[in-house]
Amino acid sequence: MDIESFVLKLYKYFHIYTVRTEQVKEFCEFVDIDYLRLLNTNNTRWLSLLAAVDRVLKLFPVLRSYFLSQSNPPTAIVSFFENPLAEVWLWFLCNQLSLFSDTIKEMEKQNASVIDIARQITQLIGKLKERRDACFMGLKVKELLKSLKEQGLLPKPKVCNSLCAFYNSSIDYLEEWGAYFADLNTFSWILLNTVLVWDNVEMSLLFVKSVSSTLQINEMELFDEITWVRKCTADRLIEWNDQKKTADERWMEIFDYFQNQNITFKNTGLMV
Repeated sequence: MDIESFVLKLYKYFHIYTVRTEQVKEFCEFVDIDYLRLLNTNNTRWLSLLAAVDRVLKLFPVLRSYFLSQSNPPTAIVSFFENPLAEVWLWFLCNQLSLFSDTIKEMEKQNASVIDIARQITQLIGKLKERRDACFMGLKVKELLKSLKEQGLLPKPKVCNSLCAFYNSSIDYLEEWGAYFADLNTFSWILLNTVLVWDNVEMSLLFVKSVSSTLQINEMELFDEITWVRKCTADRLIEWNDQKKTADERWMEIFDYFQNQNITFKNTGLMV
């Protein structure tokens, strides 16, 4: 079953039915687990799905016992809880949703630029590839799989294949969806979070010239301006990064300094 669909079915099953909720509360009291209201997903899909899945995991033993004890439970829900790997998939998904949610929060920051977004997508794809290559699943998932193996309930090749399929599908989706942002990675130097390297600026210049014949940038002057920028930022990077200053704030500080020192920055201004 699709996990998002499963979470939604669970939520709807209890949402307006007080009797069912009270029955679950009794199960919670019996096994000494604090009752928590199940959550629905909303328009912020990845963020809300993480919270909803986390809530199901907190109540998983209770919910499984509850549905498996019912005389006529919803087929889709009881089928999920009958699957010995149900809790495994929820924990695995929760681990991955945390990664996606952290990325989305960074992308949705007020001052995030398209270059910030491009960098976040690239980093997310890189992290997923690292997890795929290591067949990363998390300690809790390994613990559950070990228990299932001891019970003779673990189809290990199927699990590993499913993990790789998840990672590959996520990577393919992000690479397709983020194709528009791929070229913008050549402009990552504009974020000013590392020491400037001319080769990186030159790559951006080549891209600009390939897409615009009207933008006039003097390469020689640009090199000299970038040299000044590198000198000005070398001793400021640690402080900027510690203060989490945005790229806008960093460039404003640089341009104010240039203006006060009568240093030209017209070509850098066009690039930025």
